[in-house]
Amino acid sequence: MNNQKCLSGAISVHGIRLLCLSILMLASLIPVSAQQSVTFASLSGWVEDAGGAVVSGAVVTVTNLDKNLNWTVNSDDQGRYRFLYLPVGNYQVKATARGFAPIEQRITLTVGQSLNIPLRLQVSGVTIQVNIVSGADIIETVRTQVAETVSPREIENLPLNGRNYLDLAALTPAVTRANPVANQRFAETSAVPGAQINIAGQRNINNGFVIDGLSANDDAADLPGTFFSQEVIGEFQVITSGGIAEFGRASAGIVNVITRSGSNEWNGKAYGYLSNQRLNARNPLSTAKGPYTQSQYGASLGGPLRRDRTFLFANFEQTRLNNATVVTILPANVTAINTVLDQIKYTGPRVSTGLVPTGYDTSNFFLRGDHRLNDSNLLSARYSFYDISSVNARGVGGLSATSRGHRLIIEIKHLL
Repeated sequence: MNNQKCLSGAISVHGIRLLCLSILMLASLIPVSAQQSVTFASLSGWVEDAGGAVVSGAVVTVTNLDKNLNWTVNSDDQGRYRFLYLPVGNYQVKATARGFAPIEQRITLTVGQSLNIPLRLQVSGVTIQVNIVSGADIIETVRTQVAETVSPREIENLPLNGRNYLDLAALTPAVTRANPVANQRFAETSAVPGAQINIAGQRNINNGFVIDGLSANDDAADLPGTFFSQEVIGEFQVITSGGIAEFGRASAGIVNVITRSGSNEWNGKAYGYLSNQRLNARNPLSTAKGPYTQSQYGASLGGPLRRDRTFLFANFEQTRLNNATVVTILPANVTAINTVLDQIKYTGPRVSTGLVPTGYDTSNFFLRGDHRLNDSNLLSARYSFYDISSVNARGVGGLSATSRGHRLIIEIKHLL
């Protein structure tokens, strides 16, 4: 009798463990779908003939022109087709059916886009049709959100002072910047904010930052927790209203960022930017220009490790700023503060006043690899490194800081 009770109890505990494990596995799948819906695009529509009658059983193939990845479906009884979770990029859509001439359309899919495109087939004997649909010609009828998407070409060509990719948000109506760009690198708490983004007049604490489908919010500074070079940004989007539920948490707006990946062609660049006091105008209230030198240099490289299957992209960038600022603390207060620091045997520098040097030295490295496991699964890995050393970055004499961070993300994406 006792053995039966023990066996029953063991089975019960084992069953509960299996049930909990099953629930956890199912729950782990939920954020995957949510993540993909904000980083990928979807394409749907219907296939019809010249008279408007639906064509069932048509073979519809989409091909990513940058990586030569392709997916194929058949139109259903109502002539409809659908592709979910397509990576952003340039595509060729091709439809074929028995008795009809093939048709091709070339489109560009952007982050989070949901397009509905009809494909009209002509009878056999007609030369293959090729239609190129530009972004301006596409009207989305599925989503109701208000958003501004910055294309890769705009990201590469637009001049940004300091090359802070968050400045791209200023291209969106209803978006304003509250703080200087340079402060972005030093925001540590809400009391010391960074380069704030105010959307529709709301506080920046109500914004949300999403990078490659993952939440990247630094709730202490109300900024993204990861800083990238402008060269790393593949697509940049600001959603000001009507964002889908998958974003969550943000009542103001969403900054949605997609990082770059390699393609089937090797390409790279080396770059350098310099700005100094000779290129700046004198402050009207000053008799001379203050010391100022800012240099940014780096290199990026991307391409295929194995064509049509494995792709790599890497970037390294270093930024150095040498500047100066005037600290106007009363001498008596400086003496009082330093006296307290001496009493507690503080080992750091003392507070100073007058003209003090400011600046920083930052290094950041980014590496991304994408591997096509099969037609439905993609393996992606991203590593980023960030190091900064600052001198009097807060504009207060005697305060310096050093910060360093690593981030590694590995994920498998299932495409439908």
